[in-house]
Amino acid sequence: MTRHAFDEIAFDAPDPYTFVGIVRLRGEGGEGFAPNLVMTRDRLRPNETLQTYVDRQLVDLAKKLKRFIIRERSEVSVAGIASHQISCTWHGSSGQIDQMITIVPRATMVLSFTASAAKNKSAEAFATFRGVIESVSFVAEPG
Repeated sequence: MTRHAFDEIAFDAPDPYTFVGIVRLRGEGGEGFAPNLVMTRDRLRPNETLQTYVDRQLVDLAKKLKRFIIRERSEVSVAGIASHQISCTWHGSSGQIDQMITIVPRATMVLSFTASAAKNKSAEAFATFRGVIESVSFVAEPG
């Protein structure tokens, strides 16, 4: 287990996951689609709430992804912050892709953790990625 710390956020990533760039963790690939976790940052629009941001993102995903299906939406806590989590699936060039998207509000922005894995690897990968998300701590307030 390796702790990754940056100006604003820190998290633990288990072996054999490797840190690639600033926002991406990728597991061992083997054949097909390698499980991965991508962290992105986005600004909220004026007067936008976490709920309206999530709704807007889901509409965008439904337009872009083939056979996109939302399986579950739930409220979760990440580092003590009320957040939103979506479980969904869609059909990619490598077959069915399962995703777990966790969106955390931070002042006027959001952090999104998008875990993706082929259906046959998603249970194990998502258990690993839940551990990464549970390890998140914020080391500074967003400016």
